[in-house]
Amino acid sequence: VHRWSFNEASGTTFANTGTLGGAAAQLKGSGASLTGSGVDLPGGASATQAYIDLPNGVASGKDVSPGGYGSVSY
Repeated sequence: VHRWSFNEASGTTFANTGTLGGAAAQLKGSGASLTGSGVDLPGGASATQAYIDLPNGVASGKDVSPGGYGSVSY
């Protein structure tokens, strides 16, 4: 339904290539690097460490009821 491959060689935006499309994910914080097949998140101080910011609502409220996903994989 939603899919972000994180295989970009540069930049900080990751397109949603899933069947529903939708909002892009963003790389935020400092120290991260793109590997061409993933993202290296080196850790660091909690105030500045890098992270991947997925769009709001991607996993919350997605239960097995009609319209829900039933599962989420990261």
